[in-house]
Amino acid sequence: MDRARARDPRFTASGPELEAVATLCDLGGGVPLGIEVLGARAPEEGIPALTDGLRAHLASPMFQPGPGQAVSRSQVLPLVLDFVYRGLPEPERVLLRRLSVFRGWDLELAEQVCADESLPEPTILDLLTSLLDRSLITVTGEFEGRVRYRLPEAVRRFAQERLVASGEYEVFQERLLARMLRLAEDLGRRLESSRSMPWSERDSGRQRVIAEYDTLRSLLRWSLQKGAAEPGLRLCVSLVAHWVSHNNYSEGAHWMDRLLALEESAKAPSRARALVGRAQLARVRRDHELALEAGEEGLRLCREAGDDVFVRTCLSLLALVEVRERNLDRASVRVEEALRLCREAGDLWGEAIALGCRAALVAQQGDYPTADHHYNAALTLLRGIDHRWGWG
Repeated sequence: MDRARARDPRFTASGPELEAVATLCDLGGGVPLGIEVLGARAPEEGIPALTDGLRAHLASPMFQPGPGQAVSRSQVLPLVLDFVYRGLPEPERVLLRRLSVFRGWDLELAEQVCADESLPEPTILDLLTSLLDRSLITVTGEFEGRVRYRLPEAVRRFAQERLVASGEYEVFQERLLARMLRLAEDLGRRLESSRSMPWSERDSGRQRVIAEYDTLRSLLRWSLQKGAAEPGLRLCVSLVAHWVSHNNYSEGAHWMDRLLALEESAKAPSRARALVGRAQLARVRRDHELALEAGEEGLRLCREAGDDVFVRTCLSLLALVEVRERNLDRASVRVEEALRLCREAGDLWGEAIALGCRAALVAQQGDYPTADHHYNAALTLLRGIDHRWGWG
């Protein structure tokens, strides 16, 4: 009744209808989600018609178990969802299916991924609102002023089965992957940009990754299952900063190792950057042997590809690992090349990181005043662009 009145505040039920409500809840197996979606449909159809319709649906021979068997509680909810789904207008059925590729979204993402000629972008908001009113999607909060939505897991699984049956599953997984790759890579570039900007603007990228992380993780899983090394590695590269800053080293290593082990990864354009990223994860886990191995190979491939940004990143990374391993001569060569390349490119963020590596090097050599000078120079650069990741 609460869900029915949320849909229509004028909704009421007589005594006999309340008995039908109890029957309806019983037919729904007493499962809260099933009761909610049935309640949200009640004002539209009426309690008696809704009860009769669900009873007939459940009695359909196609849903009956074998002789002497009863439908279990766990089996009732998908049947209730199927009943409600069949009563939706076609555009709402289409959108519900397509939303199953997300683990959370906002209106802009839904418009960018789910809309096409059969489901025009201007219709998405009204369709979302209707599905929300029907208790098939939920609001989970806001991010940067945008409402965030999610499908209850049982609804998502049900809708994904229908998406597969419609033949659109691969298409919309690919569309989601393309959109999330652009988003994650743009956020990564903002985080490591040398452009001066308020820290809140830069850090909002990290917060957005957190908001989208369940969807990003599902795309990593899907890429791995398909053996699609290139998009999976691209996504990993864009997530290295997230894994490092949130201490998710083991998860990052898990995804990268499995994707790098795919046969297709040997020819993947993103392999070079992925190896540098894998070396970064190894370094923070203090696995210096792996950091040097992956870093050296990544550096070689980045040089061959002319990927100057990741050459600079890898040089500073290797220099820091060599410092930790007390290979000071090799560390000095790495850090000086990194500094030179960063200054030539005007890469203030990279220069600050390299200066920090140089400071660690000379501190290891016992020259603490010079180390202090280099640390302060790095700090000045970071403060100049308001980049607080590295101040500590």
